[in-house]
Amino acid sequence: MSGPNTVQRRYLRNPRLVRRAGQKMPNGPLAEMRVLDLTEGVTGPFATRLLANFGAEVIKIEKPKVGDWARSRPPFAGDRAGPDRSLLFAYLNSSKRSVSLDVESVTGRELVRELARQSQVIVESFAAHYLDSVSLGPASLLELEPSLVVTSIPSFDRGNRYGTFEMEELNLYAMSGLMSLVGGHDKSPLKAGGYQASYMAGLHAASLTLFAAVRARRTGQGAWIETSSMESCAKIFTHMVDYTLAGTEKETPGNRRESQSSVVRCKDGYMTVTLYYFQTQELGELLGKPELSSDRRFESEEGLRDHGKALKSEVEQWLAQRTAEEAQSAGQGRHLLFTKVNSTRDLYQSEHLRARRFFSEVKHPEIGSFEYPGAPFRLGRTAVPPPRPSPRLGEANEEILGGLLGLHSARLAALRKEGVT
Repeated sequence: MSGPNTVQRRYLRNPRLVRRAGQKMPNGPLAEMRVLDLTEGVTGPFATRLLANFGAEVIKIEKPKVGDWARSRPPFAGDRAGPDRSLLFAYLNSSKRSVSLDVESVTGRELVRELARQSQVIVESFAAHYLDSVSLGPASLLELEPSLVVTSIPSFDRGNRYGTFEMEELNLYAMSGLMSLVGGHDKSPLKAGGYQASYMAGLHAASLTLFAAVRARRTGQGAWIETSSMESCAKIFTHMVDYTLAGTEKETPGNRRESQSSVVRCKDGYMTVTLYYFQTQELGELLGKPELSSDRRFESEEGLRDHGKALKSEVEQWLAQRTAEEAQSAGQGRHLLFTKVNSTRDLYQSEHLRARRFFSEVKHPEIGSFEYPGAPFRLGRTAVPPPRPSPRLGEANEEILGGLLGLHSARLAALRKEGVT
């Protein structure tokens, strides 16, 4: 059997780095991929986190002394602030190695180029044209190594006036149209909690990166991928199709299927309930009112739409006397769409997620032992490596710059003194 070709050899991990780390060879489906992470915040780090958690070796470049801004973003473990105590940073940067480098310095840029030569993938989320201004633009990186996959995740298109717009999660949710889906009739649009739009953009970026990496490994042809966060979120704005095909806009959620789908209070929380005309027999048996199955008001979809409030009132009275677990179990037992609105605690204790081994324990030197949400799927018999704790700022400088790039200790000390690392 012939050995690996030139392109494939670039995907084989540098053994000198692993020996210096004193660790076993990482496993997982992406174990032969090295990723240079030039991102911060949420979207880019989530993309590279997905790659790292499946075995890719991710080298995260951070600003000296400051690091990724997510290090300063609450919540903090024990409500005590610190660069290694941010739970957001810990989640987004598990299984990565941190190298502190000033990419605006001449030496810092050269070291980034050296790391690029020994990587297969680069993911960056800087402002439009920033990398070009420091001679590290995607075009120059691909000229340096044509088989590289460079993924850029700008907020908006770099080629027009939106390229200079400032963006945070609220703005992204608004401009992508997602906010128009949340909120009731005659009420202001709402944003879902957390960083849902940013996570979606990061998921798209990771997927596209993998597609390009597969092609690069097979053909030796790299690529520059640009996927804007706003574009990724607009992609999942499904009501766009109604407008492009029929020229109609969906009404606000408070006006749509109000009698058919709703959130209803129960004894200890809330339930989501969706009713269909062809399920009135099962619903009547559940509520102890079998006469509902022969009520002509509910025998068609149109009838349910016109008279559904009366049926909803019956459901509300029944739910008010039961817990969410009781109601969900009884409803689902009759194939009715009754599901509880889960809290964070509910999800953590979820029988389903526990059976799927969704959570993985991580021992963090600063935060302590806790559990991470894991992979939402299985890969047959392919093992997915357990996540490692997020890195301290610059903790892998010696390992990466010394072990991988071959810089001796005196040179590393000089770089620290110059503020390059």
